[in-house]
Amino acid sequence: MKTTGKLIALALCGVSLVGCVQRRMYITSEPVGARVTVNDVEVGITPVEVDFTFYGDYDILLVKDGFEPLRQVRPVKAPVWQIPPFDLAAEAVPGRTRHEVKLHFVMQPALESSQSKEEFEAALIDRAKAASQQAAPDQSDQ
Repeated sequence: MKTTGKLIALALCGVSLVGCVQRRMYITSEPVGARVTVNDVEVGITPVEVDFTFYGDYDILLVKDGFEPLRQVRPVKAPVWQIPPFDLAAEAVPGRTRHEVKLHFVMQPALESSQSKEEFEAALIDRAKAASQQAAPDQSDQ
């Protein structure tokens, strides 16, 4: 009976020593200070650190005044040691294992901030005329 108790205690100790994997995403941008949304959840201002649970595609949106909004889908791939059956061995290692993913984004200045109001309006009208002619080329001949 004492041996069974010792085995149970040993098993509980073994389970408590099992490690875990901490997954973390580091999101940076040029310029810094962009508001970041990951999968429709606002997570902070760049540079920002975000924990994640699952590997796969992440929909990331960056917004900053004076810059074009930037939306990209970025894949976050599992390292080899997180692919079955290797993941079982990684989870069994005592201690904490970290997987860090670094994502960097370069934002473009907004058209409105790089042009005067008159230049912006003139360019907008020119683009509208060009789109109108492209959509209905037969009407321009009449």
